[in-house]
Amino acid sequence: MNDRCVLFFGDSFVAGAGDDQGLGWPTRLTAAAWAAELPLTAYNLGVRGESTREVARRFRAETDPRLIPGADNRVVLAVGANDVSLDENGEQELATEESVGLMSEMLDWCRARGITAMLLGPGPAGIPDHDARARALGERFEGLCDERGLRFVAILDELLASDAWIASRSRRDGIHPAAEGYATLADLLEPAFLDWLRSPSSSD
Repeated sequence: MNDRCVLFFGDSFVAGAGDDQGLGWPTRLTAAAWAAELPLTAYNLGVRGESTREVARRFRAETDPRLIPGADNRVVLAVGANDVSLDENGEQELATEESVGLMSEMLDWCRARGITAMLLGPGPAGIPDHDARARALGERFEGLCDERGLRFVAILDELLASDAWIASRSRRDGIHPAAEGYATLADLLEPAFLDWLRSPSSSD
């Protein structure tokens, strides 16, 4: 048995909504890790439509039973796109300061438990004003990682520049991509993810 465990938390992009191969990007990254001789036990804990608030509500309860005692336990957090959607009054569903505060609490809880965290910026919706708010939230999340010496990967503009992502997204609901879109995201994340797995854990 391996002694490395990675939990993937987030929204529909983590859950792999729209992927006709049923893989999403976490499963593709897990396969890449095994191929790189970095075996791990992976859990996909993405829930479609969730914001940072909803992920934070279940975060501790869903993390604890999946940790391997004495192992290199890690968490990837990929959330925020739903935070910046607008409600019927034209207000953000979740105020930026609340998003940042909740993310800060999750990251600090991980550190206290010896869990190594990695954070992704929010994914794109392909709607300019929505993506502008998501980009700004991602910058705040990146600041949290800088303060704590954690890995952060921005994905929004990189995916908006990807022909494969845009083309496969257009065949679904305009937001969630098909399999090739998720493969593109996995390829984007793979170098940073594998480097992160090789890096010292928070418990070292």
